Amino acid sequence: ARGGQKRIVRRARTLTELQKKIDEARSQLGLGVKVADKKPTVEKWLKEWIEEIRSISAAPKTMSGYRTDSGHINPVIGRIRIDKLTTKDVIRVYASMIRKGLSASTVLHAHRTLHAALETAVKHRLIGYNPATAAELPPEEEFEIDPLSRAESMGVLAKARTLRNGARWLVALSAGLPQGEAFALAGVEH
Repeated sequence: ARGGQKRIVRRARTLTELQKKIDEARSQLGLGVKVADKKPTVEKWLKEWIEEIRSISAAPKTMSGYRTDSGHINPVIGRIRIDKLTTKDVIRVYASMIRKGLSASTVLHAHRTLHAALETAVKHRLIGYNPATAAELPPEEEFEIDPLSRAESMGVLAKARTLRNGARWLVALSAGLPQGEAFALAGVEH
């Protein structure tokens, strides 16, 4: 016995194919990847990452977002083992989402989830690199803000005077806060 060393067996039909498998195993060993372990599929890894790793510190709304994102990712690449996943596979997920008419921001959200899950797999030495890092992404959507006119602002202020929480609207309008931040002033979840 060689004191804790494991023998890694690779089989192939041709010598060229065998050499490729040996080179891949050596490359992964150099990156510190555990070669002999059977790697999970993308679907299994995402589930483990969401339910066991992220659930420790993520908020319920964040967890819900992760689950939604995995629902976009898994139908396209869920059956691929994470050590076989390529950047091209990741791009197929994003292209599929765009073909379904989903917005660029939804695609970017799924990318952030997949990238973070794969980054954790790198840290756990399940894979040597994160294939989502090099994936092409759609450009972020730009929204043009249409501010209230002076007359509209005066109407909001007049209505705010009649409301119990009208001061919040006065502060929000004066500071130019978006609606979500105005709700946050009152501690309201929307």
